[in-house]
Amino acid sequence: MPRILYLINHVTLLESECVLLENLGFELFLSKEHKDIHFSSMTYKFDKTLTISKEDLAKLNRTNFYTDEITPELSKIINKNFDMIIVPNLYPLAFKMAEIDQNLFMIRAFGYEGDKTYESMTIQSPEFSGIRKLFKPKILRYYNKMTKCLYQMGKRFYLGVSYEKIIDNETPFFKKHSVYLPIGIPQAIWQKQNMWNGKEKRVAFVCSLIDNPYYEKVYKTFKQNFSDISHIILGKQSGKYKDKQVTGYLPREEYDKYLIDNAVLFYHSQEKRHLHYHPLEAIIMGVPVIYMDGGELEDLGGTEQPGLCHSFEEAREKIKRILSDDYEFIQEIKTRQTQILHNFKDDYVKQILKQNFLPLFKNKIGD
Repeated sequence: MPRILYLINHVTLLESECVLLENLGFELFLSKEHKDIHFSSMTYKFDKTLTISKEDLAKLNRTNFYTDEITPELSKIINKNFDMIIVPNLYPLAFKMAEIDQNLFMIRAFGYEGDKTYESMTIQSPEFSGIRKLFKPKILRYYNKMTKCLYQMGKRFYLGVSYEKIIDNETPFFKKHSVYLPIGIPQAIWQKQNMWNGKEKRVAFVCSLIDNPYYEKVYKTFKQNFSDISHIILGKQSGKYKDKQVTGYLPREEYDKYLIDNAVLFYHSQEKRHLHYHPLEAIIMGVPVIYMDGGELEDLGGTEQPGLCHSFEEAREKIKRILSDDYEFIQEIKTRQTQILHNFKDDYVKQILKQNFLPLFKNKIGD
């Protein structure tokens, strides 16, 4: 079976997507040296099934793909041993790996905010020239080179999208090279099905990296609308935060306990092509989730979900019903919101991987 150089160090993806790919027979290498990116993780467990030389594996394990130069020797090792490279669209990692010119190359796409496209972020097409002013010259030069490199790849390039609506939003070249690959949820989360008890009459809200301008706005909007209701704000922060309701980083078990013990989770996002993991995890745990309309959750669950809200006033009303122990309402939310999980179940994800991902290696399967 083919080998994949998988350079996305997101802890949840390592425990879901990588496990499924290995179960389908793929060999994977994951980087061990990397910068401290949000939700990053590291594991050696996939090395056990790699059938490459000890010398090559040792060299790869010593490489920080984010910061180290990709030398001719390293390029040779990668070309010799791997059939595909999978990366996030991060500067300068993606471009450095795109320059290695013999492999299939995939940018894994989890969706940008608003109507940004992946092509717009590489600034090739004239219609996106206005975005230039948002970038420093060094990053601008990177994205110009990146787009040129992707176009030159032709059939070797793929955009692996986690939601089909990302494809609909892309420009012709990226749309043509897009492949729908849904993301799964780790078994460790599925094992916590219906553990919710809601003993803390409080709203759980997840907002990481509040000092980031995007999430600072999310945080302030939540505070403006729910500050008078008892709440706790979960999520990793870059430093200590003055707000006593902000927990900062928590070990996984402690984080899950907050979700399980709190009466309700509020999910803010109205992004059409991006979804955080935590509302899905909460639904699995049996937590009633109150969320805003217009986002991916509405697309997945439909317009008749009892947890769906069209205004903050409606969200406040529904949260108060839950905090007041409206049992029938709570049970209706918990029962009906489970249909949102369909596209994240292992059977569905594995079926789509077989249908959409395996054919990319049609000349390698069975080798």
